[in-house]
Amino acid sequence: MEVTFSDQDKAKKRLVFFSGQQYAYSKDNIQKQLMHSRIPTAMILEGVWLNLQFDLQSFIEKCFDATNFRSIDSIMISGPALVRRVFTCKNQVPDSFPYVLEREFGPTQAQGYEEYVMQNQKPGVVVENIAQNLEFGTGVDHMNQVISYDRLIYFGYIFEESGLLGKNSLTSPSAKRAKPTIAFGGRAVDHKEIRQM
Repeated sequence: MEVTFSDQDKAKKRLVFFSGQQYAYSKDNIQKQLMHSRIPTAMILEGVWLNLQFDLQSFIEKCFDATNFRSIDSIMISGPALVRRVFTCKNQVPDSFPYVLEREFGPTQAQGYEEYVMQNQKPGVVVENIAQNLEFGTGVDHMNQVISYDRLIYFGYIFEESGLLGKNSLTSPSAKRAKPTIAFGGRAVDHKEIRQM
């Protein structure tokens, strides 16, 4: 996903969220440039319907020093995803991600994640459910996930501490499966013939 926004000086800047790699806490692999930032977002859950909320303000403040956000100019979404609708929210949705962390890494890590997020969250943040007309229909299994700069940082810390960095891992409630390898623009699929070579 790529978000183009303007600051108070009417300069256009970009946030590029990509899922090619996991955030590495020790390397701080968020690439910060003057006019754009590349942010790894492999923490986004897969295989489940999501109300996915990006806290753009947190990324703008941390990735671009002294930038005053004015407006979102464009949003470009690409990749293997089904998008139901795109809209802005005034308030934050309740985040389901700590439950996934508790299942995958244990209650201590999930509690640490929540405490870190609360400590670094701006005062006055209102958590509110999505309006009924925008919510998924009854009977549709779905989760809420909020992606912010601080959440990404702490998830990278958990991931690295557990020794999973660089390995295929599960960050979704779907069945465990290896992510496909992309080489030279084509997908290398895990076939028996390839494994035998």
